[in-house]
Amino acid sequence: MQIWEVIVLGLLQGFTEFLPVSSSGHLVVAQNFLGIHSPGVVLELVLHLGTLFSVVIVFWSDIVGLFRGFVSLLISPTGGRSMSRELVTYRYLVLLLLVGIIPTAIMGLLLEPVFENLFDSLLAVGIALLLTGVVLFSISRLRPGRRDLQRMTIWDALVIGVAQGCAIVPGLSRSGMTISSALGRGLDRDAATRFSFLISIPTIAGASLLKIGDIIQYGAGGQGLMLLIGFLVATVSGVIAVKLLVRLLRGGKLQFFAYYVWLVGVIVIWRAW
Repeated sequence: MQIWEVIVLGLLQGFTEFLPVSSSGHLVVAQNFLGIHSPGVVLELVLHLGTLFSVVIVFWSDIVGLFRGFVSLLISPTGGRSMSRELVTYRYLVLLLLVGIIPTAIMGLLLEPVFENLFDSLLAVGIALLLTGVVLFSISRLRPGRRDLQRMTIWDALVIGVAQGCAIVPGLSRSGMTISSALGRGLDRDAATRFSFLISIPTIAGASLLKIGDIIQYGAGGQGLMLLIGFLVATVSGVIAVKLLVRLLRGGKLQFFAYYVWLVGVIVIWRAW
């Protein structure tokens, strides 16, 4: 694999992992339209770790708060009167994330073998991209909800977790599905965005852990420089994508992503014919 391919894959992973346009769908597009080779197990893992690192950078204060909340739950599961409101919020958010990740994990383990073959079908990817656009456009027409993370419910977390699990289909955007489902449940834009990004952390980390066995089996194959380049490109582009999406969502511009994925979906379907 050439360095330019690693850079393109890093940019695709960083931007499309978080912008609601489907990273898996764009990977299929890159392979079929640009002739880029599959990243391979090791590079794929490194690119995912780069995007994981970008979320940690942008949401560092929330990460620290969640860690404190998690430790607090372990030490005192029932809580106490002396706890600050912020700590109580993060304790609750930890529980919501745990609830949300359960359906995602179950769907991922059960359905991945079923949908893995869809990566070879341009038509399926194109249809999924069109569906992503329909979801984004439909949600953009709704009035923003008023519930923040403190008023989020267990059912909200479950629905968002299921929506994230559906994104195992190449062409369905993970961030698009989670943000849309959160907004559809009546969360405000800030809460929907924050929860979508925060629930991506255990999702990406879990998917990466599943690949550790393959890494041990195949090794890095002397790709040190390319892996470093891929990691840095994915991290930097991921940070830019996260900040860009947060700004666009606050401005209520989700429909612009719908127009984009519709265009890409039509092109992909045309190519499939």
